[in-house]
Amino acid sequence: MKIYKVYVSEKGKYKDHLEEEIINLGVKDIKIKEYTVYWISSVSYGDVRRLANKVLHNPLVEELFINKLPRRKVIGAKKVEVLSNLGVIDPRESSVKKAALDLGVSKELKVKFGRLYLIFGKIKPNDLKTIKKRSLMKEVIEHEVKKFEDPFIKAPKYKFKLVSLPLVQATNRQLSKISSEGGLSLTLAEMKEIKKHFQEAGQDPTDVELETIAQTWSEHCSHKTLKGSVVHNGKIIDNLLKTYILDPSEKLNKKYVLSAFKDNAGGIKIGNSVVCIKVETHNHPSALEPVGGSETGIGGVIRDILGFGIGAKPISSIVCFGVGPQKINYDKLPQGVLHPKNILSGIVEGTKSYGNQIGIPTDFFQDSLVVHKDYLGNPLVYCGTVGVANINHAKKSNPKKGELILLVGGLTGRDGIHGVTFSSASLEEKSDSISGGAVQIGDAIMEKKTLDATLEMRDSNLIKFITDCGGGGLSSAVGETGSKVGVKVYLDKVPKKYEGLSYTEIWISESQERMVVVIEPRNRKKALQICEKHSVPAMIIGEFTGNKKLELFYEGNRVANLDMKLLHHGCPRIERASNWEKITPKKNKKITPDLAKIILKVLQDPDVRSKSQFAHQYDSTVQGRTIGGPLVGLEEKIHVEATVRQIAKRDKKGVAVAISINPNLTRLNPRKMSHWVITQALAKLAAVGADSTKAALLDNFSWGAPTSRKIMGELVESLVGCKDVIDVYRVPFISGKDSLYNEFRNKKSRVSIPGTLLITAIAPISDVRKAVNITFEKEGNKLYQIGLTDGNLGGSSFSRSGGQSGGDAPKINLTGSRLILPKISKLINQGVIKSASVVGKGGLAAAIAKMILASSIGAKIDISKIKKKTNLSDTQVLFSESGPQFIVEIQKSHESKIKATFGRRILSELGIVGGRGLSMTGADKIVDLSLARLVQSYTRRFS
Repeated sequence: MKIYKVYVSEKGKYKDHLEEEIINLGVKDIKIKEYTVYWISSVSYGDVRRLANKVLHNPLVEELFINKLPRRKVIGAKKVEVLSNLGVIDPRESSVKKAALDLGVSKELKVKFGRLYLIFGKIKPNDLKTIKKRSLMKEVIEHEVKKFEDPFIKAPKYKFKLVSLPLVQATNRQLSKISSEGGLSLTLAEMKEIKKHFQEAGQDPTDVELETIAQTWSEHCSHKTLKGSVVHNGKIIDNLLKTYILDPSEKLNKKYVLSAFKDNAGGIKIGNSVVCIKVETHNHPSALEPVGGSETGIGGVIRDILGFGIGAKPISSIVCFGVGPQKINYDKLPQGVLHPKNILSGIVEGTKSYGNQIGIPTDFFQDSLVVHKDYLGNPLVYCGTVGVANINHAKKSNPKKGELILLVGGLTGRDGIHGVTFSSASLEEKSDSISGGAVQIGDAIMEKKTLDATLEMRDSNLIKFITDCGGGGLSSAVGETGSKVGVKVYLDKVPKKYEGLSYTEIWISESQERMVVVIEPRNRKKALQICEKHSVPAMIIGEFTGNKKLELFYEGNRVANLDMKLLHHGCPRIERASNWEKITPKKNKKITPDLAKIILKVLQDPDVRSKSQFAHQYDSTVQGRTIGGPLVGLEEKIHVEATVRQIAKRDKKGVAVAISINPNLTRLNPRKMSHWVITQALAKLAAVGADSTKAALLDNFSWGAPTSRKIMGELVESLVGCKDVIDVYRVPFISGKDSLYNEFRNKKSRVSIPGTLLITAIAPISDVRKAVNITFEKEGNKLYQIGLTDGNLGGSSFSRSGGQSGGDAPKINLTGSRLILPKISKLINQGVIKSASVVGKGGLAAAIAKMILASSIGAKIDISKIKKKTNLSDTQVLFSESGPQFIVEIQKSHESKIKATFGRRILSELGIVGGRGLSMTGADKIVDLSLARLVQSYTRRFS
């Protein structure tokens, strides 16, 4: 069988981003040329040349060679050729096959995708080895090509053999070993409970039965820590999630909430539509393989929206990342840890490629990137999506006996096996070698086709129930769907990527782009026709039985027979102990800083500065719904508070979305941290004109190992803070997700991430035409500050910029905030407030600077009235991040209106719009900063 190789590369271009990554590895003075390599077989040379010229390269900007490169191209270079591992299918391969068919090339064509790197310059053997491992290949899914390698070798066929595990007679040590070696992440107590069940049944479990239990009981799927009991500072709390999130939210009885913690996403009613939203984490996979881990994170949450009700249309996405310091030297990295720059570039690449290809606008906010030294070994990746459905499509019907399971979308492979159990354990330096299968492989084009097919089935009234097939694979999706009725699944009917998969691998694989759809038997033919029309694989793989059992079959052999009660209610409850003691804040040395220099330094802080270099890589306007995008100002480099989108064309109603995150506050006071991030998110909604009284919240807790009393204590206190806010603001949570065991261990140390709570908030906006942002309307308008600060500087950008670590966490006046926020949005909708900015990270100084930068118009401010009212220092007034505080712009004719609305206690005249920069009086020293200097600091390249 003749194998041809087609090499394609951009003309004359070297891979600058790779060279930058490699510099981080300590290797300098090299150049890298990259070629895409297509291995092609089973067709003639003429067909290869036709395919290469018509499909595989653009002659205007790319060069093309077939079979080998000219000597002049490779002389003096070290060659590294990379190919995907056996069983790994690159989505581009199917695209090439389809294009070949369109050209009339034989359907027998075989294609494999790879890369060739030519490295020029002096390089040591050890450095080359490091470069290969760290930058040129992802060892979890690909390898360096061996001499005479056949890329088209077939995976061996699987020969059925039922495997049972010796559990009934196992000792405690053997039980722990079975869990550890099997990657099950089950505790000894859980293994003993499983052993007891099978002792009573008089038989050992099959491998797939034990795997199913492990998937269902995993922390990732069952949230057993938050649903368990904890003794916190001597007080017993039963079910943290119910106590602090679910019950307080439900008691509010908000009529606009249509779905909360019951479906794949939360949903609220806006007009005649339902807006649904979900935010997921994909931390552990992204630590190993940033591109694949993050793209399947965003792909998975898009499918959550598709699985809301009987199908919702995704209209926007959100991303948020936590990474380590970007300038760390490679030799300071722990073994097994990727450089933070490699992590960041990879997760941006993975998330942007998915949304951009599918046509879903993606928001990258200022808070979409946070940096902390303790994210070094365990980065955080949050992916969210917003969707829209009509009310009739917002509810599911429970599956009934005799209804069918239709598996729609991508093919099933080994990628993602043990993903949820892997995500329920800590990362170690050897994780990248032992957990490769836990990384899924995404295919955005297949997801788009699956989305289109599913929505057409919905509109044809074929769908009774739908859910996405993500974490836990079929085990989770089908197991949960049939939990109340019972289900039979025929695993040999599942469409596969390749031969060789065992029945267990088919069942627990987390291969992407798959949806589980429940249909009536009479609709089988029509549903399959719709999928065929969209070129989407689809197969009936089972039916619902009514016997409340999970039964799995392979080639007529029953391989699992589990009671649904054991699966979904049999896990022994987690019991934890925790404690938290308030830290006595260190007293910072009193300093009299140069305010101008500190303002510029604060604007350069990683949490404050512009991340537009990343935001511009995402399409935020596709679909034509975007009224207010994530960036404004000259060259769109300034981040706004929230984004605003129309719900439907020719409808003035919209939805505003905002996020908030601040891990720097957790170790100071996790309860105050929750107050701060929730208030910030709601304040951002109010600042664009959204109705915060009809808002809804989502929580995403990313924490360390809950087995630590201190770490668990911080988590409990953070949850208490959430309940405080629900009770006072009367705003409910409608969805959430926790991700625990976010820590990195090696022989020398064990580093936990700072407890991190991402809050996502949505709210209706009655008329999108009235929305405002941080951009000044015109010179001469007045500026006012609304709200008061307590002056605390703990965890602030000022403290970090000035090298200070002391101070208490900022305090939020919850009762006052509840009164302020609705008034802000009301005045915006009345046309009184022309622009508004929330005082957050960087304090009042950063907030006013951003307004100036967004407008390219200066501001003249006087802080003497605030100082007199609060008796605070210059630095406290300018840089404290407590609140909520707003800076608002109004016309002079509206001064009486704003004074009557807020009163003297919380309203302070701040200044006037005008000038060529930031001019500030009332401080001990006058500040005069030009627009150019502000631009230089805030828009400095993130590195």
